[in-house]
Amino acid sequence: MLSPSATNGKPRPAHSERCSRQDAASCCDNCWQLWHSPPHPQTKSKAKGKSASTRKSAARIPTDDKPPTPQTPLVIARPASAYVAKPVDWLWPGRIPCGALTILDGDPGLGKSTVTLDLAARVSRGYAMPPGGGPSDILPANVVILSAEDDPARVIRPRLEAAGADLDRVQIVEAISTGGDGDHLPILPYDLHALEQFVLQHRARLLTLDPIMAFLGNGIDAHKDQSIRLALREFAKLAERTQCALLVIRHLNKLMGGAALYRGGGSIGIIGAARSGLLLAKHPDNPDSRVIASTKSNLGPPPRSIVFSLHSAGAVAVAEWGEEISMSADELLSAGGLARQSKTDESAAAIIELLTAGPMKSVELDAALKERGHSTSGIQRGRKAAGVKASKSSYDGDWFVSLPDQGTQGIQGKES
Repeated sequence: MLSPSATNGKPRPAHSERCSRQDAASCCDNCWQLWHSPPHPQTKSKAKGKSASTRKSAARIPTDDKPPTPQTPLVIARPASAYVAKPVDWLWPGRIPCGALTILDGDPGLGKSTVTLDLAARVSRGYAMPPGGGPSDILPANVVILSAEDDPARVIRPRLEAAGADLDRVQIVEAISTGGDGDHLPILPYDLHALEQFVLQHRARLLTLDPIMAFLGNGIDAHKDQSIRLALREFAKLAERTQCALLVIRHLNKLMGGAALYRGGGSIGIIGAARSGLLLAKHPDNPDSRVIASTKSNLGPPPRSIVFSLHSAGAVAVAEWGEEISMSADELLSAGGLARQSKTDESAAAIIELLTAGPMKSVELDAALKERGHSTSGIQRGRKAAGVKASKSSYDGDWFVSLPDQGTQGIQGKES
């Protein structure tokens, strides 16, 4: 505590209300000095010539009873003990969580849309998920479908009927209306507010989007990690707020090699935004069967792969589910002849993926590849295997690299 002599014999002023201490008796010296001491001479001299309000601020003299406004950002945090642990609510146990984003990857024509509508039909009836079936203790729920490829009258409804869906519980989104002639397919992330209100209105438990690339806005580059993450981050928040399961369909890229996690089209940020990832591919031992394997499982242990086949039901196909098997997604691709052949092939595949969207600076390409674990020598061999071309924008400019069919601009040459 400060003595009277420390204050030039003057009585100590009243306790400051801004002090965190409860009374003047416990007010610490530093706190008292901070709010009640006169301005430092050096501070006072610097304040000359300034306005009264500026001089008060410089002198650190309080002008009201409110605490000073923080000048720097504050970290907001809570101890882990303040959070209430919540179990994961699964739409399809181990495979599709509610309140989160799931990506289903696969080549065209293998049955991704058929599987999606089979799951939608089960949700609408409250039926058990594969490999089981039939009535369960789960209540029927509503489904929202966004499809840019399948005709609602000729494809979607017949498939839903063949799968036994309650058609009144399935909403097929045709467009976003702007009140004029500007109706359009939903665009991510710009139409997420309208979609969220629609999901809440219908209390949907499942929303399917097929395929993802058809619903991205012009300003979203699906091959750039930061761009796609910004769009899908808001999409994932929609799932969290509504507790609706989001099932997004994506085609595989045309690369040969690499882990199954990297085989989906576009940036790695797409699967990065998902909490669960699934791969649909042909069964390696039976070309008439299909297998769904897990590529990512953040909310639980990876589930076993599951077999299904497509059978005719009039003019459409339906999914008939089989047993679960012990085969990983990487093993599934390997058995199908699509697995990594060598480190060089893996590097070449990654280079082709990164350059698909267009030329890049050479140093940026190398940095992206090294983040994925590729060595310098492997990158060089991969460049050669991929047929990468290099050019400069000017004599003293940066080196740019591109794929053979993209063409080059500027000065052709060889990097030093």
